Amino acid sequence: MSNRDATILLLKLIDGDAGSEPIDFSERVISMTHEDNDKKADKFTLTLNNWDLALLGDERLLKGQIIEAQWGYPGRLSPPRQFEVVEVKGFTKLKIIGQGKAVLMAKDKKVRTWNGMTYSEIVTAIAREHGYQDRTAVIEGTKTKYDTINQYQSDAVFCATLARKSGGFVFYVDHTGFHWHRRQFNGTVRRVYWWRSDPGAGDILGEPQFESNLATYPGKIKIVARDPITRKDIEVVASRQQSDTYTLGEEEELISPDERPRSKAAERIASESVVRIGAATDAEAKEKADARFVFTANKRYKVVFNVVGDPQVWAKQIVELRGVSDFYEGPYYLQQVVTQMGGKYTQKMRAIKDAPGKTAKKKVNTKQPVDAQRGVTKKPGQGDKTKLVKVLRDHRDPVTGLLTKKWTWERQQAESQVSK
Repeated sequence: MSNRDATILLLKLIDGDAGSEPIDFSERVISMTHEDNDKKADKFTLTLNNWDLALLGDERLLKGQIIEAQWGYPGRLSPPRQFEVVEVKGFTKLKIIGQGKAVLMAKDKKVRTWNGMTYSEIVTAIAREHGYQDRTAVIEGTKTKYDTINQYQSDAVFCATLARKSGGFVFYVDHTGFHWHRRQFNGTVRRVYWWRSDPGAGDILGEPQFESNLATYPGKIKIVARDPITRKDIEVVASRQQSDTYTLGEEEELISPDERPRSKAAERIASESVVRIGAATDAEAKEKADARFVFTANKRYKVVFNVVGDPQVWAKQIVELRGVSDFYEGPYYLQQVVTQMGGKYTQKMRAIKDAPGKTAKKKVNTKQPVDAQRGVTKKPGQGDKTKLVKVLRDHRDPVTGLLTKKWTWERQQAESQVSK
């Protein structure tokens, strides 16, 4: 990496068809803060020294102006980010506050009706209205079609509302484009951060703060809805055995009351959550149940840590933590990154994951395995039977290289009646 002390902040004034004009505030900049979050519009705060009062009423800093910013080190800058100035306050110290592109979609409230469309089809149409399509729009498809959906909100608020109703989607607009989907846990690791007990020896400044409150998050979610035609209740269940998802760990400790807990402690925190939502069909209820469960499970393990700034790392990426024990090591999804420049260039990161362990993997639905030869779905209890056994395996530490023994649970073929 380049010299950590030689930080750069480049600003440009975007003037529509006239192009851009560089802004030189290098001698006035006191600090800069950028907040990047996967559920909120980007926030940009620039504090300037206005000792001579020359910036009061400056046209370049008036509300509504579009400013493009880049920061980092010589030869290693962040992607250009554009912000609209929404507030200017202060006197001898002037604070300019801007918000990301999503704020441009939140200006006008719209009243209209969408007929015979899914949530994702509505969001796709809105994205195209604002110029996002093809590679600049990442939208995850939904299946349930609705006869009529009324919109009484701005496009940004409406897209966020549909994301929340989908059960576990996030909506944001950043320098990469328009996004409306579940959190993408299947990305590649952007960077590895090491923690060392010796001050200054690792990448993480100070100590990371971990939180793993398993009792807060249920092992099963039951969705209860009402069919308006048949006037009957609809009940569907989503759990770790019944959801296809990508996990950022090796073991999952989601426990529901109908599972066999691994210990007495696990048995005490086994729980389920019952949620009432609006759904007219079993398929719609199941879709929302799975999305809600995955969204809840993603936040089971949280960590907050500070690092020296890297302009190529931002929120919605995957990073890996090492040196923080076998339990907490592994890949994490960056939910929020707060960049601060002013004397020092640092980043405060909030990251989440759904399971402990070092290796991310694709977890598929094992509730009803498919018979590949016959192409039919096996019902529980039919065909080959397996059992869960505890096995002692060799385990080599990837850091020290030491070989140790480690107990692990494995599913093995059960002995049949014929072999008995």
